[in-house]
Amino acid sequence: MSYINAYIAPGTTQEIQDRLYELYEKYNGINGNWLRRWLNQLLEQDPYCFDAYLFRYQILMDEDNRVAADKELKKAYLRAVELICRDTGEWPEFIPWEILENRPLLRALYGGVEYNWWKGEPAMEILRKLLKVCPNDNLGARFALLALKMAMSHREWVELQDKVDLAEWFQENAKKFPEEFGEG
Repeated sequence: MSYINAYIAPGTTQEIQDRLYELYEKYNGINGNWLRRWLNQLLEQDPYCFDAYLFRYQILMDEDNRVAADKELKKAYLRAVELICRDTGEWPEFIPWEILENRPLLRALYGGVEYNWWKGEPAMEILRKLLKVCPNDNLGARFALLALKMAMSHREWVELQDKVDLAEWFQENAKKFPEEFGEG
């Protein structure tokens, strides 16, 4: 695969990445406040450590603090867009999942979908952009796009993911929207 015109995210330093993994291992579901303080320190050192935002999001969701969790998703998404658009003002042509440094960035961009969808705001355009820059769809954006095309709420989408094989569900339902997913 050619990486000409591919975006490669600046990597988080190994020191910060190691510390983040240590924090993951220490999380027990009840020490969220303590961990968030450490995550704040990591983000002061590297504001593009997207997995730290996403970890804070998960901790807050575990604490049933949806409002604060949503703010974390939004921060991660906006920081990711700021990073990828700072040179041209546009999303890059290609953000390959195969480059490890891009994975936290792509997860943060997908966080924008989750945030917007939950808030009832437009998310389809973000999904279309994700599919364009990451055509292998390692995040499952096509599944979420189909759910939106089928007018599912975010809650319905979350519940569906636990009930069905998404690949089979997609195969069965994508043909209802050939303009979006092709005839195939």
